Amino acid sequence: MTYNSLAFLNEDTLILPNLRDNAVELCSFTRKSAWTPAAVSLSGDDGIVMLETPSDCLPLPTSRILNLPATRQGMSVFRMACRGEPNPFPTNSTPRPVEKGPLFRPVPEYSIVIFNLLVGNMHHRSISFVVNREALLHLLESDDLEVNSGMSQPEVDEPTPAELEENPFLACPDYTVADDRGPPSFVPWSSWGTRTVRWFMTDDIPTRWITTSCGYRWATIAENLPSSIYIRDFNPWRIKQAKTKLGDRETYETERTVVTVARPGSPTLEEESIFADPVSSDLEYLEVRTKKAYNYSSVFMDENWILGIVVSIHILYAQTSGG
Repeated sequence: MTYNSLAFLNEDTLILPNLRDNAVELCSFTRKSAWTPAAVSLSGDDGIVMLETPSDCLPLPTSRILNLPATRQGMSVFRMACRGEPNPFPTNSTPRPVEKGPLFRPVPEYSIVIFNLLVGNMHHRSISFVVNREALLHLLESDDLEVNSGMSQPEVDEPTPAELEENPFLACPDYTVADDRGPPSFVPWSSWGTRTVRWFMTDDIPTRWITTSCGYRWATIAENLPSSIYIRDFNPWRIKQAKTKLGDRETYETERTVVTVARPGSPTLEEESIFADPVSSDLEYLEVRTKKAYNYSSVFMDENWILGIVVSIHILYAQTSGG
């Protein structure tokens, strides 16, 4: 399986984690292909349904393929999923006003996307990385990126009308559909990831739940309970305010929380056990940790609330005796 998850980058672009190539694809579905298949024309038996293959049914064109760091020998990526809340909305529409607005007003274009990966060989590890949508939008629109031309897709001849009539649904894997800007660009990890991504070990964090982030903020709690609640905030303005308040200190405390800033290069990942080469993780974030520990199975969040949930499993045993 190549894809098992997706998220919206903006109103007309999808983010597709690619398991096969260990990469992230940015796919725009408003692009038109360089050629259009011929319409199917069948004749004869009245029981045959007449079908046409419209151009908007072509495979989704990929604009950028962002390579992730290569895993070390023997390690594989088994699962990769992504989420980002809130979803983008069309530029010509505005959210419906409410009487009491949210405490936090997340803007989709300035929010984070979280990627959860399951990697390993005999033993599986859970890792995650966070990237700002704004950075991905810049990568999508930039023409100044270093592109690894050696990994681009091979050129193929356009199918003839006769071939299209024989295969109207483009099922043949030999056909590669290019969009109006040519084949997608493979961007090496070194050109995009170091400055824009933050990696985390998440073996002890429940990653199966949805809606754990909202805007720039991500809420987590450890699997080993009781645990503090951690709010990681990737808003650059909040980070700047916190760094000013911190000064030379590593942390400062409020009545109920402990606050710190993860600066560029501070370790959050045991990369030597996963990746072939050292991986730098330079995206800064502000972390707020509660002093109180909780017994929640997971924590969710939206514009107003941080919600803790408790999952309880009851197992009933029946005992029988022989006569």
